[in-house]
Amino acid sequence: MVSQLVSRAQLLPVVITVVGLTSFLFADEAGLQIDVAPQTLVLSSPGGNLTVHTNVPYSPALNVEVTVDGTDVAVTTFADNCGNLVAQCSKEAAKAAIKDFSGRTTQVPVTLSVLGAIASEYIVIRK
Repeated sequence: MVSQLVSRAQLLPVVITVVGLTSFLFADEAGLQIDVAPQTLVLSSPGGNLTVHTNVPYSPALNVEVTVDGTDVAVTTFADNCGNLVAQCSKEAAKAAIKDFSGRTTQVPVTLSVLGAIASEYIVIRK
């Protein structure tokens, strides 16, 4: 009986470690999901941010890369109310990354890379 209790107590740190690692790996296994806001970026409007929400648990140690229209943009990262990673850049940085286009509107990809997984979402750009 005592040996069974000791065995279970010895396994507890292993179980906790595995659960902790699983939470960081789930996004890669289940598929990284992102949600970009705003869905429409108006180039003539001032201020604000472009925000990318993810389904990845936040950690300050995560290496996060975000591109807008194929160009890297500087981001700040933080946790949302659910504890998931959010990457955010200024609208000005996003606007600077958008290549010139003809017409009044176009669509560009916003891509986030974290934990070896990559996800993209298109947003509408208006002049």
